[in-house]
Amino acid sequence: MSIFIPLKALASLYQFSVVKEIPMQKQEIYQQISELLIKLFEIDESDISPDAKLYEDLELDSIDAVDLVVHLQKSTGRKIKPEMFKSVRTVQDVVDAIDELLNTPAQ
Repeated sequence: MSIFIPLKALASLYQFSVVKEIPMQKQEIYQQISELLIKLFEIDESDISPDAKLYEDLELDSIDAVDLVVHLQKSTGRKIKPEMFKSVRTVQDVVDAIDELLNTPAQ
């Protein structure tokens, strides 16, 4: 059984955890991104792995990538700069980008 917590809630937890000095774990981010890929694009869970390529393995196209970024912005409540996602190619790249976003003070 999987428990889904929206990234926005995780971002709130992260902000709270800064006070407690407990960093948000990349595994939590990975799990939420996996759930988002399954929900938005009906990707089979078994196809999702950290090294899965978004375009080749998961068959996302550029419109899907924009849709993913829009959902990630809504989920995190943070603006994602285009240059942050320019080099994103794998699921792990998305996790790393969101981790960096959540660990950078909001501007």
